Amino acid sequence: MRRDGPPAAHPGVRAVPTDSMVPTLRPGDRLLADTGWPGRSTASRGDVVVLANPVWSNGPSDGFLVKRVIGTAGDVVLCCDNRGRVVVNGVPLVEPYVAPGDDPSDVPFSVRVPPGALFVLGDHRSVSADSRAHMGEPGGGTVPARQVRGIVVGVVYPRLGGVSGASSG
Repeated sequence: MRRDGPPAAHPGVRAVPTDSMVPTLRPGDRLLADTGWPGRSTASRGDVVVLANPVWSNGPSDGFLVKRVIGTAGDVVLCCDNRGRVVVNGVPLVEPYVAPGDDPSDVPFSVRVPPGALFVLGDHRSVSADSRAHMGEPGGGTVPARQVRGIVVGVVYPRLGGVSGASSG
């Protein structure tokens, strides 16, 4: 039997469903995720995570989303400072992973991330339905950290590579 790549059904391997994470990840990339303990998040700012969120997902995602963690419990996340940057706890982020031509956000926001939650954004900000698209919903655009199913550690198919994180400065 011929197989074109690793199965997406393996607990630690997940296919990227959309282009919301370009240029870091491409649709169809198979991701290797550190699944740790299911339902328990140790995700940090800058991590790319696989989320089980059937409410937010649409299209080909099977209820799973891939997004970057921008804020964790207690963080104040806002956009934007006078130079157009996303700011976390008063410190502007340096975001080299944002898609070329995209602004850090085309929507102003200010959120205090509640306990047990995460604020997540796609790297291709102009097409990503992320925390910004859900600001008016319960949770104020945040997702429960318990929805994290894994922290992405790399791309295993059809190309090999790591995943970069965020920094402040």
